[in-house]
Amino acid sequence: MLWLLASFTLLPGLVFASMYELAQNTSGDNFFRHCNFVDNAGVDSVLDGYQSYVNSAFAEEHSLAYVDDATGHTIMKVDNTTNIPTITGGPRNSIRIISQAAYSMGSVWIIDLFHAPYGCGVQPAFWSMAPTQVGGTLDGFIRTFETENKGVSSIMRLRTAGECNAPSSNPNQNASSIVNATDCNATCMTTNAGFISYAREFNNGGGGVYITEFASTGISIWSFPRSNIPHSILNTKTINTTALGTPVANWAASICGGSDGFHQNFLPQSLVIEIMLCGDLSYYLFNQTCPPGFCENYVLGNGSQFGEAYFEIGSVQVFNQSIDTTSSTSASNNATATATSGTRGGSKANKHKGTTIEIVISVICGFLIIMAVALLVYKRRKNTSNSKGDPVPFFSTQQGNINVVHNPMHMPPRPKSPNIEMAADLNTAEEKRPSSLTATAGPAPAETTELLEELDMLRRRLAEVTESVAGDTPPPTYYSESNDENAD
Repeated sequence: MLWLLASFTLLPGLVFASMYELAQNTSGDNFFRHCNFVDNAGVDSVLDGYQSYVNSAFAEEHSLAYVDDATGHTIMKVDNTTNIPTITGGPRNSIRIISQAAYSMGSVWIIDLFHAPYGCGVQPAFWSMAPTQVGGTLDGFIRTFETENKGVSSIMRLRTAGECNAPSSNPNQNASSIVNATDCNATCMTTNAGFISYAREFNNGGGGVYITEFASTGISIWSFPRSNIPHSILNTKTINTTALGTPVANWAASICGGSDGFHQNFLPQSLVIEIMLCGDLSYYLFNQTCPPGFCENYVLGNGSQFGEAYFEIGSVQVFNQSIDTTSSTSASNNATATATSGTRGGSKANKHKGTTIEIVISVICGFLIIMAVALLVYKRRKNTSNSKGDPVPFFSTQQGNINVVHNPMHMPPRPKSPNIEMAADLNTAEEKRPSSLTATAGPAPAETTELLEELDMLRRRLAEVTESVAGDTPPPTYYSESNDENAD
């Protein structure tokens, strides 16, 4: 009964644990209002690169970051007009922005990409990090979308400050994904090899969406090409990650030794969009898809070779777990840690609609639980009835020193020890006991007397062995007629 009640208590959390409500929709003219441009003065030294990040004024003046009037899409790009001398020149200008808000566990963020930066020396990324990481620290970060040069697959990475190790194979992620590295303190990496998730083919197909779930149970990433985006995430105020299928990358909280270690390694995350040049990946893998030579030399010279090095973004959306459908502990973790702009999305009508659906589902689940309880009680009463069909009362009857328990549902678990066969004999003796014993008065028949004596002896033997097992004392030598014969 207790497990049934516990299931009823936990059921709402289990049903709605993956439901999230829209908290912020960043798109169009308001896209850059919710983020800060990071110039070279604020660049961390984690992944380096051979670019010069510019501030918002410079980006606007040189059309490196703007909203396209025709489509309403956000454009962020590398300088593709400047010719940089190969001898006296320096890094090429590029863009990096960081959200003004940091999102705690219990969040989902989605980026809608129509075009991803592509080309030799290019290393674009949509990722997240703890705000303190800007100074060069190594608090846990999550790289949702990242790739290099002219590769055809995107890469997903984690890095932690503490000891965290991912499994070399993971049944909770897409079978086509490739685990490249498992030491998250250095970097744990998975390649999204299920479809062409980058390069010219990705862009020609209209791009796609990348989804990250940052939950207390772990981190999951999904990706879908434009032609296969689930309808459940199109123009929605809520998202259910369980409806997205198997993620292309998954890291459970257990990689850091459990929930506590996971929380310590992944602080609230700020979202980052950047185009790095000759970063760690594009530098070391440059000659695999690009002309022989050094990556930095390619960055210099004619800027026209970076004509494809730009982001075209439809939107970035952030969802938070619904406070109404999670436990108070989880709800406290779902609040935005640092937020200086943006309002919680969704109208009152949508919220009432969501609440109504939740109530209906809860009522149905409650009805099923009640039916299960009724069935259990019925079977219990049926199994504990006497020969006349009357239920046996739930009480104990004293027969000398024997405590006969009439309700088998309350029997304590039998110890797994050498007295298991003895317990089986005891059950047999109880089955032989006539049901009329509790209802008769006066002298008992001889057969009944023998059964009671046998039952008494077996119960005392069982109690003595159980006591010896619990107290680590040697089992006693049991008295029987054979003992008297041996003694003679």
